[in-house]
Amino acid sequence: MIKWFAGLNVFLLVAYVQVLAIKDYFDKRQYERTHFPCEYTDGVCNKKVTWKNCSGGTFNFICEEKLNGELFIILIVSNKPSP
Repeated sequence: MIKWFAGLNVFLLVAYVQVLAIKDYFDKRQYERTHFPCEYTDGVCNKKVTWKNCSGGTFNFICEEKLNGELFIILIVSNKPSP
């Protein structure tokens, strides 16, 4: 009886590892379909810059960062002396 129980446990463990490997394969495939290298900035993007997305007159790299949620606020400091 113990042999059968051990054999069943080994079978279930192997089946579980196979399920995890198959899930990992499909997750990687889905990630590769939805993410690609950015054109104007460094990193990985999930939305492309098109005329429909970025027709507001902004620069393409700013629009790409805005579409992909990576827009960093750049503060422009003037060189005006303090009073």
